[in-house]
Formats: sequence, structure tokens, C-alpha cells
Amino acid sequence: MAHDFFDTTSPSPMKENTQGQCLLKVLPNLSCNVWVDGEFKIKAEANKITKIFLNKGTFRLEFVSDLAKDEIYACTCKMSEDEELIEVDLDSIVKESRKRREETERKNIIDEIKNNMVFVRGGTFLMGGTPEQGDDCDNDEKPVHQVTVSDFKIGKYPVTQAQWKMVMDNNPSYFRGDNLPVESVSWDDVQDFILLLNALTRDSYRLPTEAEWEYAARGGSNSSGYKYSGSNTVGDVAWYRNSSCEQTHAVGTKSPNELGIYDMCGNIDELCSDWYDIYNGQAQTNPKGPLSGSDRVIRGGSWQNDAQYCRVSTRYYSGSVSFWGIRIALSL
Repeated sequence: MAHDFFDTTSPSPMKENTQGQCLLKVLPNLSCNVWVDGEFKIKAEANKITKIFLNKGTFRLEFVSDLAKDEIYACTCKMSEDEELIEVDLDSIVKESRKRREETERKNIIDEIKNNMVFVRGGTFLMGGTPEQGDDCDNDEKPVHQVTVSDFKIGKYPVTQAQWKMVMDNNPSYFRGDNLPVESVSWDDVQDFILLLNALTRDSYRLPTEAEWEYAARGGSNSSGYKYSGSNTVGDVAWYRNSSCEQTHAVGTKSPNELGIYDMCGNIDELCSDWYDIYNGQAQTNPKGPLSGSDRVIRGGSWQNDAQYCRVSTRYYSGSVSFWGIRIALSL
């Protein structure tokens, strides 16, 4: 018997009128309803052999799981004139169907990652507590200094849990949802994620530097000089303490900044590649931070922060697993 897997919208094949017999082997621990050419035939019980009499020729079998109504496994069967019995191994059908579904989901997510990288044209900007940041600045945002960055790409959104699960096959997040930003990841987890993602995509994704992050958050060469990333009104662009209901939210549900990038303020803290250090005030080109340190730079603020700590120049640091998430970047 030949199996051909296809979606449930495919038209039913033509039937012949010669009588035959089909024997179904049901996947252990899986009860399901059996449909033939779009017509319900029988309920197959787990761990039992089910017999169905069918017309010889080509027919379509669909198995709908009792446990997951949205999981439909299908194959086509062809019974020739000299055959009296066909054995359908539902176990292999389910495994093959799930494998194909996973491959499709993996391809879709990889395409999603690739398509959601935003080009940031390089330029020179003032980094740190610039005048529009007002009296909210902390000491480590000073002195303001000139920084030049080269062209790069950065994620339109923070990495989602669906993307993380596709690459890592786990989900460390406290708040759960495919479109929520992944969080509660360690530095080592992030390095493993990037390594595996690059192997899957054959690209060279990485974390953004702190300078790249702030430049992109400010809108790059399109900057309007906002206090937050894309607005002077924090609620327009950020899920923060006063609006979050004490949880993360689906990415991309607030307004973007001038470059079309979402969630750079609020929702989830974002890890940068730099070790944390104080600013020295010198002009720099493509700075990457000190060579060593005890804490990594965190940017953007999160669902649990007040507006003051969701500004484009606000800096955090941490040396252990926290509620931080990540946004990926790509050198050009």
C-alpha cells in the first residue's frame, strides 16, 4: 500500500464498485474516529484492531483523535482487484504526519525570523541621557557621548516563545504563550539559541551591542528625538507597570518606533552583548563594551517597570538569570 499525505481540503478520490476489505491497526493509547472519503465510518478504539469494508479502488482515510480534535491524520489507499486485505498502520501515519507538520512549522518560523529583521542604516548619534530624557536620567546614563555605528539589522520584535521553542525544544518562560516574548533565559541559554539558530538558517545572528540597541530604539537616522522608543507618551509604545496587568503581552501590540520596530520600551527587558561599565565620555565607533565584567547590559525596561525606567537611554545590568528576554541582530 502506498501512503500519500496531504491536507484535509484535498478533493475526495473516485471510487470503484468492487468490494474489498480494509483492516486498520490503531495507534496504542489513541482512540479516533475514522472517515472515508469525507464520510464517517466507525470509531476505532485504542489497542484494538478495527475492520472496515470498503469498495476496491482508491480512497482517502482520515483519523481524528479523540484527545486533540484539531489533529487529523490522513492517507490515501489503493486496493487492486487481486487484493483482499490492506493493513493501515496508524502509528506510522501519525509519526509521518507530525514530522511533516513540524518541518512546516520550523520552515515558517525560520522564514518569520528572516522576514522580521529591520534594516538600520548606520550613523552617528548622542548616546546617553540627552535633554529630552529630562530629570529621569540616572548617573550611569552620563556623560552623553558621540557614537557611530555601521549598518546592521535588528529584530522587529523580541524573540517569541514559539521561535525559542522551535530552536531549543523547551520554554523557560514564566508567562506562557507562543506570541509572548521568551523570558527567564540565561546567558548560556542565549548563546545556545543563537548557535542553533545560525545552524538552521545559515546566517550569523547575534545579540545587539548596547550602542546598536540604543541607536535602533531612538529610531536610527529617522529619529524624532523621543523620550521613549517611538513616542513621548509611554503608553503608546510600551507595556509597563501602569498598563501591563503584571504580565508580558504579545509582541507587536503597541505602536512601533520610527524604524518600524516594536517593544523596545517595556514588555520585557532585553539582553545586550556588552559587559556593563560606566561611560567614559569619549567618542566611539561600533563600541562593544569592556572585554570582561561581572554583569551584562539590560535595556528597554519591562512590564513591571515604571515609565521612568522604560526610556531609550535607561540602563540596567544583571549577572544572573532574570526576567530578561532577547532581540537578535545581524551584521551587514
